[in-house]
Amino acid sequence: QEIAILYRNNSDAFSISKELRRAGVPHAVESTENLLLDEMTWKITLLLKSINNLSDNPSLSEALYLDFLGLSSYDVHKIISRANKDKKDIFDVIKNVEKIKDLSLDTIKVKEIQNLLERLANISKNRHFLDALEIIISESGLLSYVLKNGQEDFLKLEDFFNQAKEISGNALNYRLSDFVDHLALMEEHELVI
Repeated sequence: QEIAILYRNNSDAFSISKELRRAGVPHAVESTENLLLDEMTWKITLLLKSINNLSDNPSLSEALYLDFLGLSSYDVHKIISRANKDKKDIFDVIKNVEKIKDLSLDTIKVKEIQNLLERLANISKNRHFLDALEIIISESGLLSYVLKNGQEDFLKLEDFFNQAKEISGNALNYRLSDFVDHLALMEEHELVI
């Protein structure tokens, strides 16, 4: 005998699934909405990928444009262009921004972003993923950005966090790198969250 359980938000599916699993009830979660394709989720995952590996030039080059980080698009363009010209990692250019006088960047803001990314990367290596995720969301400016944009973005952020909890499960040593690897597998196999 089969039954169907309808839910309003994707995040509801995870708590229901958890209880069904706990009760030993075989089940499958089906959804036509892919949370990974949502703009808010894209921003979060892009930031997480960048923090996970500061040498990931493709991710970092996109993440620096994230509006809640507060860097000007022109400064980001100059940083990326310099990294390409000098054949260096983008983060190396950011770390040495004071030495690059010809770019005329907002060096104070760039150094703030460097310090933020280094701090969050360190936290992500030393703390459980969910603890690190809370800190990343708060300290990156994403939470303030979401709260200004209204309830829809907040609910998407909440959905993301609930799904991150479900994915990480009860693993004691689950880190950001584990989550990023999980996301990569999901994208590779075109799985829907």
